[in-house]
Amino acid sequence: MEGFFDMGLEEGIFKKAVDDAIGNELQEHIVVIDEINRGNISKIFGELLSLIEADKRSEEWKTSLPYNKESFFIPPNLTIIGMMNSADKSISIVDYALRRRFGFIEIPPAITNPEFLQFLKECGLSNKLSKHIVKTVSELNNTISKDQQLGDDFAIGHSFFMSYEEETDEKTEIANFLGLFTGNVRRCL
Repeated sequence: MEGFFDMGLEEGIFKKAVDDAIGNELQEHIVVIDEINRGNISKIFGELLSLIEADKRSEEWKTSLPYNKESFFIPPNLTIIGMMNSADKSISIVDYALRRRFGFIEIPPAITNPEFLQFLKECGLSNKLSKHIVKTVSELNNTISKDQQLGDDFAIGHSFFMSYEEETDEKTEIANFLGLFTGNVRRCL
């Protein structure tokens, strides 16, 4: 049965990004980790967590990888972006060590952004329906923001509408919007 289970070790995405950044020091490199708060940070980064810190981004702080003893450090031209949904309950358990190593930037919903209105129109929605969606969701977000049990973290973002399929029939557009609203938005409230 030799070769039946080939459990060979392969370098992961992060290691490849580090190697690319080291190989091209003049260019900025970016790694995006979506929903970073859902993972076990100590298992994901292990001893390398301290190497994320800005003052440890050099070859001076290199360490050996446990699986192959290869020298490893995170170069200063590699930016790590960890994204979190602040409405998610798991954000409260984000490790303090992780909080120290990342800056936090709030990105509010883009419902009132003119580009979102244009996106809805490009999806085949009429101007009237597009404006109605923006107005209705904006009003709902204002209500959510004022609610003491919810607040800004529960505002409805533009991503709820990003999978809208192109339709030409106005009744179908309205039905799709209502279905989208009840399916995606209502369950979050």
